[in-house]
Amino acid sequence: MRRGLAALFTLFALLLFVPFLVQATTYYAPTSGVSSWTSAVWATSSDQSSGSSGPPGTGDTVILDGYAGAVTCSGNCQVGSLCTNTSCGAASNYTGTLTISSAGYITINASAGLVLDSAMTPSGTGEITLYASSTINTAGLSLPWSIYFRGNAQTYTLAGAVTTTGTVDLDHSGGGNSTISGAYNITAGTLQIGCPGYTVTIPAGVTYTANSALVLYGGSAASGTPTILKSSSTSTFALVYNGTIANENVSNMTFQYVAASGTAIYDFNGGTNTGSTGITNETASNFTGGSSTWGN
Repeated sequence: MRRGLAALFTLFALLLFVPFLVQATTYYAPTSGVSSWTSAVWATSSDQSSGSSGPPGTGDTVILDGYAGAVTCSGNCQVGSLCTNTSCGAASNYTGTLTISSAGYITINASAGLVLDSAMTPSGTGEITLYASSTINTAGLSLPWSIYFRGNAQTYTLAGAVTTTGTVDLDHSGGGNSTISGAYNITAGTLQIGCPGYTVTIPAGVTYTANSALVLYGGSAASGTPTILKSSSTSTFALVYNGTIANENVSNMTFQYVAASGTAIYDFNGGTNTGSTGITNETASNFTGGSSTWGN
């Protein structure tokens, strides 16, 4: 009996204690800045001259506020959410420089997502990757980074337009239908969408623009598992491609209520489209697009 009571007491104590073991931490960039995101140089409160905590993990929050110095990510920089504005908990808006180097990538894993401030300076040619259903607010900045929406069966909510000279990639090859919510435009150097066998839904009425390259791909023709790219209603969304045909790779897609314009779009082994314009389906015998082998 005593052993049973002791075991129950131990289990109860563990259940009370475990939440403290996994409790997320909020990290702040100190006034001296963060030259290496993955080092123990973070503060645990605002307005500190330096820090010795961290680095942040997948469930943690990083706040860059008006007291923070320059911050650099040059490797695998994990975080739950990244906040640089008073709307998400910063004491004041961030006015410093966030650099993501060419070898750097900030991976965001929680629903609070990414909130930037219009007064900050984005630098570098790295990337931001979002794995969880989350909100993205780029504050009207023109970004030099690539943005990858990589979670499977997720909904990503845009709180404003997204503009970057890099790549915007909606790649859910691991499976699951994915949705972009928020009626805001996306403009990118390269636009890439691929979710073989699943559906990617874009809000009606918005415009997604690829200025340099367009990559849209489904499964192989033999597998019969196209990517379905569709509007959220029977009203179209606009897909504008301004690059050359040589930089266009489109194959095994099915389009629903997509109004394409700009450079002609040729879909190799494409499916049956509905309510869509500006897209030509082709096969190996008459293919004139950029690549007849992509996804096959």
